[in-house]
Order: sequence, then C-alpha cells, then structure tokens
Amino acid sequence: MKKVLNICAVATMMASGAVAAGDATKGKKAFNKCKSCHMIVDDGGNTIVKGGKTGPNLYGISGRTAGSVDGFKYGKSLAALGETPQNLSKKEADVLNIWAYLLSVSE
Repeated sequence: MKKVLNICAVATMMASGAVAAGDATKGKKAFNKCKSCHMIVDDGGNTIVKGGKTGPNLYGISGRTAGSVDGFKYGKSLAALGETPQNLSKKEADVLNIWAYLLSVSE
C-alpha cells in the first residue's frame, strides 16, 4: 500500500507541475508489481498492459487527482492525498521510473 501511495504522490507532483526524471524502461519492469491490481487500456479500448481490475485504469493518469476514479473504494490515506504531494520513501527511484513508464504509454 505504501508503494501505491508513493506512486500517487509522484503522480500528484507531476500533475501539479513538479518536474522529476525517471527511466521508462526500468519503470515498465517495476510496473509488473502494479499490474496485479491495475491495467493500462487506452481511450480506444486497446490493452497496453493486461492487469487486474481492483484498481483503476492507469492510462492517462497525468493530471488525475489521487483517489478520484468512480467505482473504486479508496482507503482514507489515498483519498486524503488529493493534490498534496507526500514524502517519498527510499524507493523513490522505482516510483519515478513507474511514473515515466505510465507517461510513455499514455501519449
């Protein structure tokens, strides 16, 4: 759960204009941990990454407020993130790489 919160924190920072660099290739590999709950399906219905359905689709996540997709139950900590960046853990590099990957497949 902490990793999910960190990803959302980075996503929020990126949406609010904060700049961070990551490696999309490394992020693709790291995303394997995320796909048990999340899929990536573009607006045309094309599956980029087949994943679970317990978490929302992460296609086009840039600019999305954490915990805001209808039809999903969010914990209080995730919903409270909103647009406020949180401190990242020592896994910041993984989080930034996953973010870079999500941006690369959402273009």
